[in-house]
Amino acid sequence: MFRRKISLNYANQFFMDQFSNGNIIPISLKKPHKSTHIDIINSNEFATRLVLNERNIPTVEYTMGNKDVKINFTIETIKLDEGQKASTARRNPDNIRGTVVEGSQKHIRLKYHVDNKKLELEYTQTRLGESYAAAKMGNIGATNFQNIIDKTSKQGVYKLNDIQRKYNDIDIKTDPWFNSRQLGVVKARHSERELEPHYDKLADYVKDIWQTINSDVPNFTTDRKGGLDKASGLWSKARAGELAVAVNSIENEVVQRRVIQNLFEAAASISYVTGLNKKEQALEDEMMEPSQRRVTFNAGVYVKVF
Repeated sequence: MFRRKISLNYANQFFMDQFSNGNIIPISLKKPHKSTHIDIINSNEFATRLVLNERNIPTVEYTMGNKDVKINFTIETIKLDEGQKASTARRNPDNIRGTVVEGSQKHIRLKYHVDNKKLELEYTQTRLGESYAAAKMGNIGATNFQNIIDKTSKQGVYKLNDIQRKYNDIDIKTDPWFNSRQLGVVKARHSERELEPHYDKLADYVKDIWQTINSDVPNFTTDRKGGLDKASGLWSKARAGELAVAVNSIENEVVQRRVIQNLFEAAASISYVTGLNKKEQALEDEMMEPSQRRVTFNAGVYVKVF
């Protein structure tokens, strides 16, 4: 089809034009739950907008009864006005010109997976009563979620670092801030004996994290369901908490939303983006060094069926 070497951007634009002209329909099939949904990804005519606080649950959900953390948000599809480019809409989500596609709004989340240390994209939320898809919709590993946060906004990371400096005696580091090998442990459930002597100190660390997110601190020794009555459970909850503070402690909602959007798009294999646009950089705390928005990768156009 192409007689010369071309760039990925050129190829993506070619396929977007072919899609717009009705010549191709690239399909990504996901196992549906009850009813079938369709999302159009990376086309010329549509853009996905991310919205926070659409339901009466926290954006960052850090609770008892589990070892994870959940990042809740809503996505909606916008049919762009004529003359509005999808690339411009994604770069400036607060200035999208277009109409919300009826029925396109979905309440979803990124959920931290304890053993794999990944953020998994789930098309459901707490107390939602509906799961949009039976299949997982993508994931992002620890190295990548740290990189995206670090290169977009480190305000939450700096807040976490203030807590972490008090716990170097239990091998808590500030760099990297996600301590995936604290005390030489890889999977905590296999290391209960080694971790048990550190229960009290691990509890103190998780208490400081908890208070930063939720203010009220529970009694972990009563949480058998979540496993927080054991040192191994606290070790895992600490990892989830480090991620939670890194996102939750970003004070400006616009900047926080961009961080979550960058995480979501990477997990969903839509794009790999770090940094903030110029307007968002101006909203960063004056002590921060704003990071310029950088697009490393964009997927081609496709229709996700789930």
